[in-house]
Amino acid sequence: MFITLKDIDKNPKNIEYSGTTLLVKNKMDKILFEKEINTTRALLRTSTLLFDSDKDGINEIFLCNEIKSSINKNSIGRLAAFDNYGNLIWDVNSTVM
Repeated sequence: MFITLKDIDKNPKNIEYSGTTLLVKNKMDKILFEKEINTTRALLRTSTLLFDSDKDGINEIFLCNEIKSSINKNSIGRLAAFDNYGNLIWDVNSTVM
């Protein structure tokens, strides 16, 4: 009998950048997901954070400084949290009155 072990580590441990694309990786350097971000490359490196905010043992990905959305012309930035699959958990847009 053969048992095949798959890389089942789904906990984000590292974020790399390719242009304005986030590459979220696990401890084995496997890409968990990619996400295109509406920002400049210079802002991107200082705009992401891995943190286990809900204490479940799995890091969430936090993003800030996303550039004004083309959908909402009054938006000046967004703070967003994503799960380990890249699904949006929540976001808040900063707007100009």
